[in-house]
Amino acid sequence: EVGEGELELALGFCAEPRSGIVCERLLVEPAVLAVGTGHRLASRRRPVHLEELRGETFALVDPRDGAGYNRAVATRCREAGFEPRVVADPHGPMAWETAVRMDGCVGLTTRWAAASTARDLRVLELGDEVGFPLQLVRPAGPLAALKPVARAFRKVARDMAASGALARV
Repeated sequence: EVGEGELELALGFCAEPRSGIVCERLLVEPAVLAVGTGHRLASRRRPVHLEELRGETFALVDPRDGAGYNRAVATRCREAGFEPRVVADPHGPMAWETAVRMDGCVGLTTRWAAASTARDLRVLELGDEVGFPLQLVRPAGPLAALKPVARAFRKVARDMAASGALARV
């Protein structure tokens, strides 16, 4: 992990700054809704508005792996006018995927992130302007302290984000 010195640079999805790390926003990726193929919304062809999901249970990730994402989902729901009902105790590396695929939950994600969870999943457009940040996460301190390859990756990622190319990956 970046904060513990195991990684020098990482891409973060709803990462939150904390002691020892810096989160540099690359872009805000539009959110989509993920549902299992058996969910009542799976056959829907028109965009879904967040307010329509008031009675649904939202999938979350293990808080140890994504507390920032969990807070972001709750914030997006509150902005849509409701307190989200959520999975009580998400735990483990596949908590979100399992809740969406097997437990009938809905999940907010992005097309960029959904690629890793596409099996038995239907991705639907949201009719709201909802997004999640994609960030570069690095150790706090001077950029010059990064190894040359990490600095080069940072530059490429920033250039791609600025040109819009990263959003199309």
